[in-house]
Amino acid sequence: MTDKNDYTFMKTGFDLVESNNDRTTQENIVTSLVTYTEYALRTAATYVSHGTRKSVTAEDIKRALILEVFLFNNRPGLLEKAEEVKKALFGADVPEDEEDDDHESGGGGDIDEPFSPNDCECALCSAIGGIYDRWGAWEPANALEALLKRHIDGIGVDN
Repeated sequence: MTDKNDYTFMKTGFDLVESNNDRTTQENIVTSLVTYTEYALRTAATYVSHGTRKSVTAEDIKRALILEVFLFNNRPGLLEKAEEVKKALFGADVPEDEEDDDHESGGGGDIDEPFSPNDCECALCSAIGGIYDRWGAWEPANALEALLKRHIDGIGVDN
């Protein structure tokens, strides 16, 4: 005869092992998104530097986010970069003298410059210039790509 008050066979959903896996999964997702965004922001800045404008616009960032969907998984050194990002986000505190200093302090202030395509014909600028043609014909292959497409399409940009 079984004890009607014995509920040890039931799971509560709170398991130390599963909780640790959930935290690791969350850290990996955040790391991936931060790494993806960092690459996109650098791409947007490079695109602007190849032209005559002095400031990055929302349209530059949107185009770079789209391009990054196609480039991200094939970036050389991606895993190493993601590990650096993960360590900076979740590892030991980064001493101030070791923080990322490779960005320029443009000092541009409140420049409100409208988007305009640049005339550079390098591979990056050509890809960004025609990115909407590729984006419009592209179909996401998995749930993550569908999520990115939906959210990037939802970015409202005033040109």
